Amino acid sequence: MPAPRIVLDGSMPYGTRVLTINAVSYKANDINIARPITTAEDNNIDGTPNRARYTAQRYQLTANLQLATSATARPAPGQTFSDTFDPTYGVETFVITEAPYVEDNEPGNIRTVAITAMQVVNKISVITA
Repeated sequence: MPAPRIVLDGSMPYGTRVLTINAVSYKANDINIARPITTAEDNNIDGTPNRARYTAQRYQLTANLQLATSATARPAPGQTFSDTFDPTYGVETFVITEAPYVEDNEPGNIRTVAITAMQVVNKISVITA
């Protein structure tokens, strides 16, 4: 038998942090949070800047999460989770808006799922058709 090229030891490999979504823990390979800001400006009569207002919009989170086993439940749109990603902002809550189903069957690959989530600023209601 030839020497193995890849050996996995352990159940959950490395990740940046653990996110708990719907009572399931996922290791995150990466997390990106976009914090967009809108600007409103006006000028003096001569066209020079007079004042401006900068307003934070809803934050958007994207992440790539590891599935621990083939039986691990996938996160689904409408599920929420909270964490402190940056102490400047404190605890933030997000609702999953996209979790497309993508799968491969390459041997040895760590199964992952990409999610997109939006910041929650009020109470979430999930309505199914």
